[in-house]
Amino acid sequence: MMIRIDVTPTNPVAPKGATQQFGAFGVFNNGSFQDLTDSSVWSSSKPSIATISTTGLASALLDGITTIKAVNGLEISKPEKDRIFAGNARELLRLN
Repeated sequence: MMIRIDVTPTNPVAPKGATQQFGAFGVFNNGSFQDLTDSSVWSSSKPSIATISTTGLASALLDGITTIKAVNGLEISKPEKDRIFAGNARELLRLN
């Protein structure tokens, strides 16, 4: 049974105009993992800042911060596991 979805990479930063590949990995109660990148539904909380394709490829459109989520079946990447995608490092650092 899948217990969660982890999204990688951790703490990604990309300049405006760049792309970043994300991955989604199902974690199962027996300790195994499964790559769910291509079978997940991806979303960006602020698509004006970064869009994300059906294969997990994000494109930075503007400077700013957005949350990238992956959904696979009934499992959703948890808020504490969601990854920040920023247009520049200064914006990301302001969160700390």
